[in-house]
Formats: sequence, C-alpha cells, structure tokens
Amino acid sequence: MRWALLALLCGTMTAQTLTVKATPIRLVTTRKALGNRVAGLWTIDVCAHGNASVAISRGRLLMPSTLPFLPNDLAEDVINRDAAGSFESTLSASGGTLLAIGGSITAGIGYAAKSPTAVAVGAGVSVVQLLIGLATKRAPAPTAYASKLLPATVAVTANGCEEWFVYTGLVRESALIPAVWTVEP
Repeated sequence: MRWALLALLCGTMTAQTLTVKATPIRLVTTRKALGNRVAGLWTIDVCAHGNASVAISRGRLLMPSTLPFLPNDLAEDVINRDAAGSFESTLSASGGTLLAIGGSITAGIGYAAKSPTAVAVGAGVSVVQLLIGLATKRAPAPTAYASKLLPATVAVTANGCEEWFVYTGLVRESALIPAVWTVEP
C-alpha cells in the first residue's frame, strides 16, 4: 500500500524504474546497538517497478542522493573500531585480566597482614565478575548490520522490494527526513 502511494507521488513510472527510499535510524538507537558515535545508519528500501528483474550498481543507485554515504569497507572499519572502544567492550575485553591481577594483589596483602577481610574481598571479586559478564552481554555487536549492507551490485526481482543498510557520515538534523528518489537502470 505504501509503495503504491509512493509510486503515485513520484509520478508516472516507465517499464523499468527503481524507487529508492532512504530512512535514517535514530542516532540514539545506533549508539545502543553499535556503540556508534561517528556514523549514521540508514535503511535503504529499493523497489522495482516492471516485469523484469533489475541489477544496478550501488554507486548509480545512490547517485541522486546528497547524503554522504560511506563505502561498505570504510563503514565496517569505522563501526567496528567505535564498537571496540565502547565502555562495555573495553570492560569485557580487559576486565577479567584486571580483576585477576587486583584479586591476587589483594589476597597477597590480606594473607601477609593476616586480615580476615580477605574473605570479603573474595566475595567482592565474585560480584565484579558478574558485572563484567553483564557488560559483555551489553557490548555492541555491529556484525548483524554488516551482513545486510547495500552490496556493490543491487539485484531486485520484478515488482519486488529489498531492504539494506548503509552508513553515512553524521548529518545535520534538517537532513534526517526520509528521502525518496527514482532511478532508471
């Protein structure tokens, strides 16, 4: 229904026309899912209008847009680096090592001082291990989005629609409205 309305809004369609709709995903959502602060995530819906399948290059498909789309390899690199630097990822990667070193030092000091607080420190270490485990579960995982990035060659079946993700540089809020354009393959 919405694509029929979209086709009417775009005017008359020729035998082979692609309608492209780019919709931003809220930055708050991408920060939670990806640990991302430097790139915007967009969905790209591509619909073919005609009786034959259509294949078109990524560059030609995105050419009419003024959004600063990132190439897939650069986008993956930026997102993976940003996700690896998030608090949860850093804690899950190095927290266990730091905990082991801190626990050993504290136990050694407690043993040398013949302190009964060594048992309390052991319980505290267990709680910290639990928190590190929770942080590991909350760490961003951008690989789920990387598998659905817009490919170099986009293929859409006759009268079919496909959805992919693309990354852009950060965009001013005024440009965050959904964009729609048509492409002749």
